[in-house]
Amino acid sequence: MDVSQSVLARFFLRAATGEYELNQPDQLARLLVTMARHRLKSRVRWERRQVRDQRRLAVRPGVLDEVADARPSPVEVASRKELLETVKASLTQDERTIFEMRTIGMGWEEIAAR
Repeated sequence: MDVSQSVLARFFLRAATGEYELNQPDQLARLLVTMARHRLKSRVRWERRQVRDQRRLAVRPGVLDEVADARPSPVEVASRKELLETVKASLTQDERTIFEMRTIGMGWEEIAAR
């Protein structure tokens, strides 16, 4: 969870400054995967420097049953909706139209044809 939050926070900060120029959805996916891979490697190096070998950690039976529900909390849902509305408000009319077409499941080829 720390890795994904760290990657997303770093991505949004850099995206807000215009550091990324992404023209295709797969470019975004590759960028986020690469960022996550680098962050995870960095985290593993940090853990090893701290003499914390994750292979030696003992896990109690049934410990995964105690893990919190993976679904987002009501606060997270509200926060995401608010962020989405903020982003939508900043889009041009053409960008909003494309966004709406993607929301209903249209593919990039179909959108380009229109």
